[in-house]
Amino acid sequence: MKKGEKKKVLYYIYLLLLLAPCLEIALRILQYEPYRQVNFLIKSSPSHCLIPHPYLGFALNPGSFEVQINQAKPYQVRHGSDSLRITHPSPLPDSLPEIFLLGCSYTYGMGVNDEDSFPYLLQEAFPTYRVKNFGVPGFGSVQSYLQLKAELKKGNRPKIVILNLVDFHLDRNVLTPEYRKNLHMGFARSSEEIKSQMKPGRIPFIQLKDTEFNLAWESWDSVYQNWRGRENLASVNLFQSIAEKWELEKIKPMESSLLLFKAFQTLCEKHDIIFCISNLRENKKSEELLEAIKGIGIDTLDMGLNLSSEDFSSLPEDSHPNSSAHRHYFKRISVYLRNILPKIDQ
Repeated sequence: MKKGEKKKVLYYIYLLLLLAPCLEIALRILQYEPYRQVNFLIKSSPSHCLIPHPYLGFALNPGSFEVQINQAKPYQVRHGSDSLRITHPSPLPDSLPEIFLLGCSYTYGMGVNDEDSFPYLLQEAFPTYRVKNFGVPGFGSVQSYLQLKAELKKGNRPKIVILNLVDFHLDRNVLTPEYRKNLHMGFARSSEEIKSQMKPGRIPFIQLKDTEFNLAWESWDSVYQNWRGRENLASVNLFQSIAEKWELEKIKPMESSLLLFKAFQTLCEKHDIIFCISNLRENKKSEELLEAIKGIGIDTLDMGLNLSSEDFSSLPEDSHPNSSAHRHYFKRISVYLRNILPKIDQ
């Protein structure tokens, strides 16, 4: 390198070193901050109520557990040998026609005891059917789609499939940076033991390709990483946040998810299954999502509740639907089933 060029490089390095602290000070004055991890703690006794899964990311560990979210009241759960949360205290006959309820922690019933979850209440109300709760905390619609395909491959064809949707499933379906961060916080950073335990799991997501989608999988090790210095410097936090917003614009959560929902409908029509998508949370994004789903010809059931209200959640400790919310979901789905089951049973 020539002497003049060397001086120029040294000048730019000097300038960068001089401006970086100035930028950091300016951002702090403007009330930008380094990244702060939100406190979120799940404890279960015995431990490991969730286990890794090779193509769903994670699954329910069979057994009985007492679970606590943050400082909320502990609740009791029982996972059957089929890795599904129970909907009945004892096994039901395999000969019964089945209703599949698919979804995330809201369908699973995170925060409430078995008998207070809406799938359990539905089983009590419709004893001539076997209601199966496929909900798993952290799942998006991609996992639900893979669950249904796996059941059909085994020869288990339900009469009705209800996909219980929450607006943040759009993020989960494409692994947005925000959801990757939540996974990283909720699992990978919980403890070294859980981080190591989850390594065999691979998390599914959608990659949009023109007017079609491909399924892809991400390993736990590469789910999310903070840039070096993000937790100490407001500037690094700002730059990573900007980069993640640019990435979000490319992956198109809404368009990708609508393609997935259409694939759901096609799969159900192929096997003569009644398919419906329900909405569990009330907000503007959910309204827009339901309208878009109706626009592609899929039946919908709006059961949305304001879960920022303590009437329907366990806030401030936990934002999941409480027993009152589950009772509301139960009543709304019961009306839907009573209208549609007679047509099936004819």
